[in-house]
Amino acid sequence: MARDYNVIIDLDAVESLPKSGKRREEVIAYLRWLSGAVRIRGDIRFQDEFSQRTYEVSLIAGFAITWWLDAPIESIRVVDIRPSK
Repeated sequence: MARDYNVIIDLDAVESLPKSGKRREEVIAYLRWLSGAVRIRGDIRFQDEFSQRTYEVSLIAGFAITWWLDAPIESIRVVDIRPSK
């Protein structure tokens, strides 16, 4: 059985979420789910030209969540959360 990955969230990314409410709860629930779903891909995928890292963007509850899989240390790095509208 695969082990859950740690989800590491940039503090600045969290600041864009509402302090409470359904939309915040949906984003947090998605991030919890993401820790056990490492084979999932985002709704959008792009590669950074400088780092050559592949980023995923998931659209959840009106937010675009940008993250990347750091497989060697079994973590998911959430680098940005911003309104998608």
